[in-house]
This record gives sequence, C-alpha cells and structure tokens, in this order.
Amino acid sequence: MLPGHPWAHRGRSGPTAEQRGAQGIWPNTLPVEPAATLGRFLFHSPWLYTMTCCVHRRPDLARAADRRAGLAHRTARPAAAVGLAFALACLVALPATAGAQAAAHRTFPATALRGELVLATLPQASLNGEPARLAPGARIRGEDNLLRLPAAVAGQRLLVHYTIEPTTGLVLDVWILNTAERAREPWPATPEQARTWRFDPTAQTWTRP
Repeated sequence: MLPGHPWAHRGRSGPTAEQRGAQGIWPNTLPVEPAATLGRFLFHSPWLYTMTCCVHRRPDLARAADRRAGLAHRTARPAAAVGLAFALACLVALPATAGAQAAAHRTFPATALRGELVLATLPQASLNGEPARLAPGARIRGEDNLLRLPAAVAGQRLLVHYTIEPTTGLVLDVWILNTAERAREPWPATPEQARTWRFDPTAQTWTRP
C-alpha cells in the first residue's frame, strides 16, 4: 500500500469490503471519485487501456455496461441471421438463374446438325442409329446449358445438336435440346443439307432453298 494512503494506518489488511464498495474503491487502487469512475470505466476498451490487470470497475457500473452489451448482442443476432439467410438464398439461386438465362439464349454454330444420340460405354455411341464415337475432348451440355457427365445420360435417347471434328470425324460438341430449341424447324440433319440451306445466325433459323 502506498505511503499516505488513507488506510495505510490500518495495516496490510486494509479496509473491509463494505468500506471499499461504499467509496467505489477496489484492492490495489487509489480512491477514485464516482464521476471520474463513470467517465473512465463506463466503456472499457483493451485497445485504450492496455493495463487490464490494474483496471477494476465498480459493480453497479459494470452491471449496467454488461446489460447494455447484452441488449446490443441480442438485437444484432436476429439481423445477422436474416442477412446470412438472404446471402445463402442468393448463392443457391445464382447458378440456376445463370443457367436458365444461358439456355434461353443459346446460339449454335452453322456446323451444328440435329440428330438422335444414345451414349453407351465411352467413347462408343449411336448417332441416328449408326455407330459413332466421341472425341477425347467432347463436351455434352444439358438443356440448362450446364455440362453433363456422359455416365449421367448414358442409355437415354437424346435429341441433340452436335458438331463433328473435321479431321477425325468424331463427335465433338453435343447440346441436349430443350423445348424451345426442338420447336425450331427446319434444322439440317446431314452435312449436305447444311451446305445447301441458308442459315441466319442471329435468329438461329434455317431456310430451305
């Protein structure tokens, strides 16, 4: 205890707990006026008051500060939960929305032919009833324009647009048609038809001669 302290004459034991509480004084601290205690310790930040071992708050002020902190925490939790749920819903809906928009505006090259494709054990397939093979880098896109694994659609009769790799004659790109795309008629099914018909890439339509 410091020399000159009001309780120095009492010995090492110091004042009783009731005396400390009555004057807002806690062990190992000098007497502090209630107004100064309110202004200094009502909001305690460890970034401002780094000597936490020397900081002792009055019980009544500490309880008031804790009640305010608890109220703010309980108020913030529902808002945070709502924000998190909204963010998760947006993340879930984003891929579906992007896939739907891409499928609604798909454009096919002039080399794309229409046919019926049945996938077997890779790379074997059947195209318009004839044996065919998929190219090593073949891509299969579903009705939503997302990539499909060949095993996921194996054995199904699929109405598709497809392209042929010029150098090997293997099936390179495959698009499984959706309802709107199936309704686009006519569409060439052979290379000979594609050479003689006229294609409008903007409208994605073919015109017979």
